Amino acid sequence: MPKSLESNRLASLAESDRGLPALIRAEKLGEHARSLGMDWRDVRAVLAKVREELDEAEAALERGDRSAAAEELGDLMLALANAPRFLDCSAEETLSRACEKFIGRFEQVERIAAQRGFDLPSLDDAAIDQLWNEAKKTRS
Repeated sequence: MPKSLESNRLASLAESDRGLPALIRAEKLGEHARSLGMDWRDVRAVLAKVREELDEAEAALERGDRSAAAEELGDLMLALANAPRFLDCSAEETLSRACEKFIGRFEQVERIAAQRGFDLPSLDDAAIDQLWNEAKKTRS
């Protein structure tokens, strides 16, 4: 490939949709990289990359390097934003559905806690997890 054409293709990736929200931009960057010949082979490869980035974030936290951990989480999120397209879904729609599911479950947790006379903010993690698991069963 001629050098100028290669530079133009790389520049177009760098400038790709800068004004978009980050989730949509991440997905579009993945699509653009695919059009230039680089992509994961399947969703399992994406998830393997996500696990790799999670391990790197945890290692950075172990070292006490919050900045590196945040950077690794960004890498994880960029990779994860591309997983839904391998399932013929958009990242935005997938995350939007997950947000709505979270809201429904959280509201159910609040109802269960209120019915039992629990003050949600004063519950420990184990009690909240128990309520969350109950909510998952009732709102699946």
